[in-house]
This record gives sequence, structure tokens and C-alpha cells, in this order.
Amino acid sequence: MIGVAAELLDDIHFAARWLVKETGSYYGHVAVRLPGRDQFLLQYLRPPLDAVADYDELLLFDMNGAQLEGKRESPKEIHIYSEAFKSNPRWSAVIHAHPEMAIVLSVAGQPLRAIDQQSRWFMEPVPIYPSATFAATPEIGRELARLMEKNRAVTMRGHGIVVAGETLKEAFAAAVIYERTARLLVKAHSLGNVTYLKAEDVVLSPPDESNSAVWLWAYLKWKERQGAR
Repeated sequence: MIGVAAELLDDIHFAARWLVKETGSYYGHVAVRLPGRDQFLLQYLRPPLDAVADYDELLLFDMNGAQLEGKRESPKEIHIYSEAFKSNPRWSAVIHAHPEMAIVLSVAGQPLRAIDQQSRWFMEPVPIYPSATFAATPEIGRELARLMEKNRAVTMRGHGIVVAGETLKEAFAAAVIYERTARLLVKAHSLGNVTYLKAEDVVLSPPDESNSAVWLWAYLKWKERQGAR
């Protein structure tokens, strides 16, 4: 894609591949703001129906969700990304996925919250948007973005999650850690009362939170080099 660094394109492809592996969700998208441009790139998690089409194809959008480049159809939920990017200029990446255990928690009315050091990004209970509908309007996109303000995440009841990050690595890690935390919470709730993480339990200060993103990304890069596809 003209004017876009090859490293960024490779990172988006990497994130999409590993989100499917790590969250079990092949529905959703990865979207990344283009530096210095009022545009963003998006890749589907699921492959195209045409078996010979390019899985890694990227679509280009403006900040109103109008498709500028790309052969695949525009997602019905494009306003998740356009409204999130417009609402918070610091967010460089937004991910929507449908992880299984996150959905289980949402329909049980249990907000996701931090229970260990890895999940400390979610010290505040993650809001549950009360409808399983597609985010097919700018109004829904804006409401999701508003609900994400405290900890960059929201659950859509019976539908999936939306997470954002100041980097693609952060958004990716948030999505993976979200589903990991949901799995742990479902198990913990089955045993009885759950003790959530408290502020005094947190070992790393907020500026060091990106370490989770950096190390997870590095580990999966290493894993892929070992032949784990």
C-alpha cells in the first residue's frame, strides 16, 4: 500500500493471525490509525470466502468510515473504529473480536475485572453494552467509544469485545489478556466468591503497563519463528 511502512503492514498481518489463535475468534477486525493522516487501515480476522483471495488484504478508510481502497466489502461495524479514533486521538489501534469466554461473562451480567498482575489494565470493571446488535450506526460507535474511556475496553453483551491502545501492540495485548482473564473468571466464579485485584496489589506503575504488550508480542514473534503457524 503506497505511503505505508512495510513494518506496519507486517505488524497488522501478524496481529490478525495471532488474535485468531490466542482468542479463538475469527470474527472481527484489526484497525490501525495511519500516522499524520486522517485515515486508518483495517484487516479482517476471517479469511475471504474466495479461497484464492488474499487473506492479508488491507482496506483503507477515512475517519468517517468511507472506504477508500480495498476489494473486500466494508464491515457493517466500521463505525466501531471510525468513532473510536475520532473520540480519542491517542488511540492508534482498535480491535473488535468475539472471544468465547468474554461473551459468557457478558450474558451472565458479570463485568470483567482485574484478578492478577497480567489483567491489571482492567482495574475498573469493563462496561457491558446492553445489546448484541451490530454497531451499524455512528451513534452506537460513539456510545461504545464513550464506554471505553476508563480502561480502553467494552463488552457487547452476547456479541464480543472492543479494545483500544496507544500502539498496536497494546491493543493486541489487551484483546489477548481480556480473553485470558475471562477464562480465569469463569473458572473462579464456579468455585465461589472472587477476590479482585486492588490498587495496592499492583506491582508495576502505569507507565510500565506496556511491558505486558512488549513481552507478549516478542514471545509470539519467537513462537512463530519456531514454526508455530
